[in-house]
Amino acid sequence: MLKRVLFTAISVVIVAVGTVMLSLPTPVSSNETTFDPSAGLMVRNIDVFNGTTWLDDHDVMVREGRIADIGIDLPASDDMQVIDGQGQTLLPGLIDAHTHVFGQALTDSLRFGVTTNLDMFTAPGLLESNAALRDSLDQTTLSDFYSAGNMATIEGGHGTQFGVPIETLSTPEEASGWVSRRIEEGSDYIKLAYIPGQNRLPSLDRETAAAIIREGHAQGVMVVAHISTMQAAQDMVDDGVDGLVHLFADVAVSEDFISSARVNEIFIIPTLTVIASVANTQSSAQFASDPSIETFLTPTQAQSLNNNFPGGIPGFDFDLAKENVRRLHEAGIVILAGSDAPNPGTTYGASLLHEIELLVQSGLTITDALHAATRASAETFDLVGRGRIEIGARADLVIINGDPRIGTAGIRDINTVIKNGYIVERALTTPRTAPRLEDAGLGDFETGLDGETPVSWTSTDDSMMGGASTAAISHIQPGANGSAGAASIDASVQPGFFAPWAGISMGLEQTGSIAEYDSIVFQVRGTPGEYSVMMFNSTLAGTPPNQRFEVTNSWQIVSMEIADFVDFNPEDFVGLAIVAGPQSGEFVYEVDNVRLQ
Repeated sequence: MLKRVLFTAISVVIVAVGTVMLSLPTPVSSNETTFDPSAGLMVRNIDVFNGTTWLDDHDVMVREGRIADIGIDLPASDDMQVIDGQGQTLLPGLIDAHTHVFGQALTDSLRFGVTTNLDMFTAPGLLESNAALRDSLDQTTLSDFYSAGNMATIEGGHGTQFGVPIETLSTPEEASGWVSRRIEEGSDYIKLAYIPGQNRLPSLDRETAAAIIREGHAQGVMVVAHISTMQAAQDMVDDGVDGLVHLFADVAVSEDFISSARVNEIFIIPTLTVIASVANTQSSAQFASDPSIETFLTPTQAQSLNNNFPGGIPGFDFDLAKENVRRLHEAGIVILAGSDAPNPGTTYGASLLHEIELLVQSGLTITDALHAATRASAETFDLVGRGRIEIGARADLVIINGDPRIGTAGIRDINTVIKNGYIVERALTTPRTAPRLEDAGLGDFETGLDGETPVSWTSTDDSMMGGASTAAISHIQPGANGSAGAASIDASVQPGFFAPWAGISMGLEQTGSIAEYDSIVFQVRGTPGEYSVMMFNSTLAGTPPNQRFEVTNSWQIVSMEIADFVDFNPEDFVGLAIVAGPQSGEFVYEVDNVRLQ
């Protein structure tokens, strides 16, 4: 039986929102690398893509975390580690130009050769120590990242649905102070969400978006825009935005837009992987089945690649997106490679390799696509010493088996990842399948909130994410059907958070597999209204998998199929919550006999 312990209040709250934030550790030493880094590393007789062009059968020497020399038949000292690269290809460390750094983002990225992430929205608290970490050349298990921090959006707009505290704005007059505060928090560039003309979420108006662009430039930072239509893209280009972090796929790109994009020298990050997911192409699932990819995916990553956006979103025509990429590229518009991980159908690291392939399918050569994933992104975002193989550059490198110029899919077959001059251990350090959860009983509450099994339960609410809801739990007697006890929850669900909640939650000290169970079952009664069950995996970003149910004044049995929790991985179960919300109000309810069956 797995030992179960109480989640800390902060972790329960963050998990209940559905965003398990990454705690950035200090670089970790590995026993796998035994050579003295001061002696250096030599990769011999390998075909090199230096970020722009190809150098066949070259040697690359690394010393103290940087590239020391490039040539043919370079001399190597006896204590230097030597890698025979015959028949292989050396690439610069890859740069994913559009991710969202949550959970295990930086470790998962690095396994697939992504040594730098350009984050386009995450919690500002992650930025405080980030600059020092990414400047270091110490051995590490993490990819580096640059970040927009919080994005510019209106109250209730895009970005507010992910459970991250976010400062919104709605008028041009607020732009100057808003940009200043983002820079103070550590944002490397500014991202805004401009998606007018759709009824899913409210949007910044054009005047406010334009003011953010002006203020960003006045304060010395780049400004990029999230858009979903060509008209919105045209507005932003006309207003001076530096780049678009998505490509529109609602209409064919016009010659007028191409002309404006060329004159204004913007760049575009198409994020074809996520457009393919919205269009339900299943291409990510096919990609994930390749043994070169599948072997290095965590269960959560594999689950994400096998998912798509439920129901799709209008205006995301995948074939049209690829055609728009082709025409923009042929017109000389700078195209960068970005995945938008961890959206459904994407994952950290692996999806950038998929994006490179999709760019080739859209008319780029493999050289162009690799350039988009390395030097082009580094030059666009002024990342000194990254995305290139040249003397003095950082020794962030990827060795792949074979030659991707012969077959694009060869980009998947990574042999070795080198970060800061150290070889990265790519093998997963935890089993792909967690141990079976032996005990189906999660809470009978016969003798208290811990029950007869060592499962601990605690209250959870949105207050620690800036919300105003509160919850308190207690043990009552009797329980359902005259049992010895039940859990009682006093929940006050209040406006102040985009999806307010309050209730009760439990968690495991380590993950467990519940794949052999079909459903989660419990008894409940209380204040009539709509409630939710949320299920949690160990690595999670975005809204947690959930199902809703109705409560009445009488005890009832609620049974939910585990398979109906969209995006939930039953082989990686860490906990659940039974909560009131998002409907505001006062709720008193009782829960008993929570079990798997």
